[in-house]
Amino acid sequence: MIASVLLAILLVSSSCSLGSLPSRTTTDSSVSDPETSEVFETTYRHPLDTVDPNESTAETTEESGKSKEFKDISEEYMKVLQTGDPTSVMEKFRISSGDFLAPIFACYVEIFTTLFTNMDYNFGALSSKGYTECDLDVTCRIPNVKACVDLVLADEDFMLEVSREWVLAQVNGYNSQAAIDAYANMVNNILLEALRRINEGEFTEKTIYSGYFSFHDNGDGDWVCVATPDFVRVCNKDDYMWKLIYLDPVDEYSLMSSTGAVLVSEGTVNQKDLDECLSKKQKEIVEEDSQ
Repeated sequence: MIASVLLAILLVSSSCSLGSLPSRTTTDSSVSDPETSEVFETTYRHPLDTVDPNESTAETTEESGKSKEFKDISEEYMKVLQTGDPTSVMEKFRISSGDFLAPIFACYVEIFTTLFTNMDYNFGALSSKGYTECDLDVTCRIPNVKACVDLVLADEDFMLEVSREWVLAQVNGYNSQAAIDAYANMVNNILLEALRRINEGEFTEKTIYSGYFSFHDNGDGDWVCVATPDFVRVCNKDDYMWKLIYLDPVDEYSLMSSTGAVLVSEGTVNQKDLDECLSKKQKEIVEEDSQ
């Protein structure tokens, strides 16, 4: 009889102990990527996170509040980045234009703006690096401009129209300054067409980038953001801009030939001048291949 009573007391005591353990991890809503079916869990954890059975509800609430504070600070940065406004980004992130903009093409600002006004993002786990430093992971998805540009380059009707000025300039003065300027203008217009398709929702493919916000305890109990995600500098990293568009010399020859044929049929140029121009281009290709 006494043994049965003792066993009952032990079972009740064990049940109460397990039920009193507080959960230190809070989970925000999950976001599913409709294109990749990838699910991002948004979890925030305080860097000093430990499980203490004797911890009070007030302490748990305080830690949860810290996690929310880190997220709120990071959210401010991401919202500014999402405006796509270079001036606002410079002021908020405290960086110079040369840190994140690459004036390779005339539309370089439009490229940056298109990337980040069409950005979506999710926060990940908060991890500690000791008692005074921690990182908040963030994952973003921005338009795959390169893939859209490739589709524009494959659009024969668009390419015939956009290349007219360049081909005409080449026929009138092969590799002249006018032809060089016309080529740069053509490239810029190809990029602008890709950006238009992205901004108007005709092209929706995106690329995933990951980064983190770093926070430091300044000693007064205040956490300060000391580092921001590197993807804000994507346009000025790893030759990103140069890789957006490339016309192979053979493709240039084909474009010159097809667009030139249209110009001849319209009477804008004569066949003899076009043939001479194509001959010079072909010679260039052979010389480049032999090097």
